[in-house]
Amino acid sequence: MNAATTNPAMPGQRAAGEAWRAARGDARLLGEIAMAAASAGMIEAAEPILRLLERLCPEHPAPVVARAVAEMGAKRPDRAVDLLQRQAIGRRQGQEATRGILLVALVAAGRRDEARVLADQVLAGPDSSARRMAATLRPALAGAAPSSGAAKAVPTGAAKAVTPGAALAAPLPRGAFR
Repeated sequence: MNAATTNPAMPGQRAAGEAWRAARGDARLLGEIAMAAASAGMIEAAEPILRLLERLCPEHPAPVVARAVAEMGAKRPDRAVDLLQRQAIGRRQGQEATRGILLVALVAAGRRDEARVLADQVLAGPDSSARRMAATLRPALAGAAPSSGAAKAVPTGAAKAVTPGAALAAPLPRGAFR
């Protein structure tokens, strides 16, 4: 006899594992919905989803990132930077994507020195959506020289053209926050 036939809890545990895998897929979809709502300025509508995601996946930065995106949309990039630095950067999952969003928030907040340092750190790392974002934003930072593989330097006045909305207009690649 095997453990599944003698222990009635085993089939239930197997079902719970299958339910958890399905819940993770649902959590990913809910995260995408919450991010879309936050990006559209509907953070109040997204909050119940974000609270649920925080309970289901406490190490995942997506709820904090969604709130930071909403702060940037409300023209409060300093609050977005604070949220990301205090609550998202230390989480185990989604570090590269979180650093990319933090880079956008730093630029939007006018914190070019910090943005330059972070861009250089991200550019030194593995290929990712954050690295591609850093390569795009790095030349626009005042006094910045283009990094390897980056586009030609943009005049200093062009740095004002980099906005959170423009940088976040393209959707994040699938799996950016895994």
